[in-house]
Amino acid sequence: MNIDSRFGVIITKGPMNWQVIQQENGRADIRLEGSWYHPEEHGDGIRVYVRLYNERDNLPVMNSVPAEISGPAQWTCTLKDVPAGGPYRIETLMQEGTEVIPFEWSCHGDIRHHVCVGDVFLIAGQSNGAGYGKDSIDDSPEIGLHMLRESGIWDLATHPLHDTTDTVFPAHQDGTNTGHSPYLAFARTMKRKHLWPVGLIMAAKGGAPLDRFDPQGTGDLYRNMLDMVNYQGGKLRAVIWCQGASD
Repeated sequence: MNIDSRFGVIITKGPMNWQVIQQENGRADIRLEGSWYHPEEHGDGIRVYVRLYNERDNLPVMNSVPAEISGPAQWTCTLKDVPAGGPYRIETLMQEGTEVIPFEWSCHGDIRHHVCVGDVFLIAGQSNGAGYGKDSIDDSPEIGLHMLRESGIWDLATHPLHDTTDTVFPAHQDGTNTGHSPYLAFARTMKRKHLWPVGLIMAAKGGAPLDRFDPQGTGDLYRNMLDMVNYQGGKLRAVIWCQGASD
């Protein structure tokens, strides 16, 4: 990629689009890191800011939080105590020199969309966890019900939850395409109860014996679960377990 195509503020670490960040006591800190590029030399005159908007009404939740310049063309910023809810939009921007201009007309910066703060649940167990229902259901997608797809990308939660297209977590890949499961309906129920978003992570595998989830046994599916949890930030509300016919 030509460096000029990334002019402005670049996010290199932080939440993905659609990600649900685990709340604690109804709030969460959101940390971002990145770099910036400007074709001219400005030295200490560069200032980076991060803004948080509610996507439902486009009103700012946190207006222009200054980032720390942590090294040559590097920055970090933590949005503190973001309330459970969303979806939020995170915008970055850059100002240069000593001139003060309206933030709306600042230099371009990367944006993250549909970020939520709520509860994240990991789904484990056998085929009843993975979901093999094939009949008709009324269980449609809904903003605020999101999932970490097995491609490693957060998205709107839809059936089948156990979709291994482009998977980066192949340890629990099933031998056939799965169907619907109870967990989108579960997420909907939890969202309505607590009034904040829910994120799902699918780590179940049809027919898997408990030994594969046991760190003292074969343990490959246990390690796979840890990989998925750590990949998305390391925090969960709970693990949902559904074991079927074996063990």
